[in-house]
Amino acid sequence: TGAVASGISQERDEGLLDYQRMTPMSPTAKLLGYLFGLPIREYFLFSLTLPFLAFGVVRGGFPIATVAHFYLIFFTSVMVYHMTGMAAGMVSSKPRRAGFIAQGMVVLLYFVLPNLSHVGLTFFEFLTIRPALFGLINEEIERMGGGLPALAGAQLTALDSFRFIPFFSGVLHPSVYTLIVQGGLLVTLWHAVFRKWRDEGAHVFSKAFGLAFFAGCAAFLLGSVWPMLTDDAVLRNFIRHFGGRRGHGGPDPLGTEEASIFTTMLLIVPAAMLAMAGLLTILCTTPTRHRMASAWRRVARHAGRRVPLTWDGASSLALTAGCLVVTGLTLATLTRLAIEHGRFERVPPLWVLAAPGLYVGMLVLFLQGALERFGQRAFFVATFVLWMVPFFMAILLGVAFEAQAGAGYVSLPFPPSALFYAGLEMVRTGAPSIDFSDGGPDWIVANAGRLIACGVIGYAALAGAAQFAAISRRRALRDRVLADADAPNGGDA
Repeated sequence: TGAVASGISQERDEGLLDYQRMTPMSPTAKLLGYLFGLPIREYFLFSLTLPFLAFGVVRGGFPIATVAHFYLIFFTSVMVYHMTGMAAGMVSSKPRRAGFIAQGMVVLLYFVLPNLSHVGLTFFEFLTIRPALFGLINEEIERMGGGLPALAGAQLTALDSFRFIPFFSGVLHPSVYTLIVQGGLLVTLWHAVFRKWRDEGAHVFSKAFGLAFFAGCAAFLLGSVWPMLTDDAVLRNFIRHFGGRRGHGGPDPLGTEEASIFTTMLLIVPAAMLAMAGLLTILCTTPTRHRMASAWRRVARHAGRRVPLTWDGASSLALTAGCLVVTGLTLATLTRLAIEHGRFERVPPLWVLAAPGLYVGMLVLFLQGALERFGQRAFFVATFVLWMVPFFMAILLGVAFEAQAGAGYVSLPFPPSALFYAGLEMVRTGAPSIDFSDGGPDWIVANAGRLIACGVIGYAALAGAAQFAAISRRRALRDRVLADADAPNGGDA
């Protein structure tokens, strides 16, 4: 992965990619050449291990089908990592750092994102080879017998991760699920690299692909959480595994306050993940001021008065609206499933159920408007100030001064805090049997609904201001470009 990232970034930095672009070959052929050519020494070193692999398989009587099964997943994972390195080298504004970025992303894939499977988001785990590796090892140990599975399970805690995956109303074979997840990521990375190859200044995503990417993320979230809200056995195992009830002989957790807590988590975590996917989408599709001006000049040369929504220079507001529609449908579907299958002790009020989606929607609208109005550098600085400063101030108020009310209101701009308040209010109203009086921030528990309502209203005001500023800027830029085009010798000037 490091060889791919550093190799492509070095040729990009030295200008060699510009010569490659002019060769009479298709972009696909050139990119495939780089994808397999840059790590060719590593492929050669890997080939030197194959005779030892063959000896081990023959000598140990290992099934050929099992080895082929593992190496199919192994090579799709390799393609994901190498495409990650190529994307980092093509997209990064500082190519020399692309190798570190790509290797950091692989570390993220293996040690951070797979842990989200503990809260039901299993598809991150299948971006790696771990489920296939540990699962196939476990199958072979069980085939040999002799009581080894218990010993292996004690040493390798991920041995149970190779299992049929509940997805929507059915199940998928883990290898099929892995290929689907990794295939989706490969398509995304290929799209980004292909666009950057054809045009260095192009956005990472086109507008249409950005919407498809977000819809795909929402579909995976929905498919992963769906069975836990609709299938009693899946939810029961989920609660017993992560809620401390590991024995199957214990009391049934369904219909209790524990089920309400886990149901709330299954509604809040997807809202947070959709907010992250929305931020990534608008970062990859929102035009800069220069890009928007170029689009308007192109329109003016053809006597047009409107930039098509699919152009890179078009505003990402329409795309953001589409993402918000997808977000609303996804969260509404999950909420409806939780209510229909009785996952709450008592159904919370409608506004409490809608609060996470409203907060995420206003947040994404604000981020899109601020990004389009101020550009990426100012956007990241402003976001850091808006998120982290209130967060640290809330910690100071809550710990040093024990001012729960001040800490609660000050922390509202920080999305995890606000979504926590939304979940707290959902649990408080959905599981009235829970006693919150035993310690903890009593004022925040009692006023969680008020806090999340203030958070939604606050971000709605910020979103309105940011969108007004972005629209004013777009109109001023359009009027100036069209006026220059209509003026005598305006095009020459």
